[in-house]
Amino acid sequence: MFSCVMLLQSQDVEKKVREKDPTTVINEAMLALNLVNFGYSNQDPVALFAAIQIISNNPFQKLSPEKSESENEVTVLKENETPELNVNQLLTDAKLFADGNDKVIALIEDFEKTNDAQTVVSRGRRDGPAYVTRRVNANSSYTDYIIFRGGEIAEIAISGDGDTDLDLYVYDENGNLVGSDTDYTDDCYVSFRPRWTGSFKVVVKNLGNVYNRYILMTN
Repeated sequence: MFSCVMLLQSQDVEKKVREKDPTTVINEAMLALNLVNFGYSNQDPVALFAAIQIISNNPFQKLSPEKSESENEVTVLKENETPELNVNQLLTDAKLFADGNDKVIALIEDFEKTNDAQTVVSRGRRDGPAYVTRRVNANSSYTDYIIFRGGEIAEIAISGDGDTDLDLYVYDENGNLVGSDTDYTDDCYVSFRPRWTGSFKVVVKNLGNVYNRYILMTN
């Protein structure tokens, strides 16, 4: 009887839980991340400013998991890693890339004066949408424990630096696999609907021979 209860923590446990269409919060977060990557790669202030607007309308907190576990710590970092989704840093760099473009600088400065970030109602993670940047070493894994609300769609997305293949696995508090994304990229997405509020083990595995710096996002 007890084992049957364990299997029912996720309402989606008996079907494939990866959805093709993430909800707006995750979609917009991924769009912002793509714009940030493009903006830094091309020193494009307009791309960074577009990302800033998206992030400010969907303010993600810095994720503070219950617990984190890393098999190996990265000691030597790659050059020119993209900064985190930090609005203040993005604003500073957008101004730098504008390089005297008065129109772009005026847009950025006007935004700084008038922006009032909206409050996002939590739909998955107990404490609201959040993100965290991680580095997972070669042929290793990184684990975070995150609390999600019962009865709500919970979403987890990761986006790596493109150097290796990453796989994403999510387990409930009883060790049952709730969902996974094991394709051949380092962009992964899993969604599920917990029956009750509880802690979930989020494991990111790096299948490559160098470390991968990824961003993990939740709704």
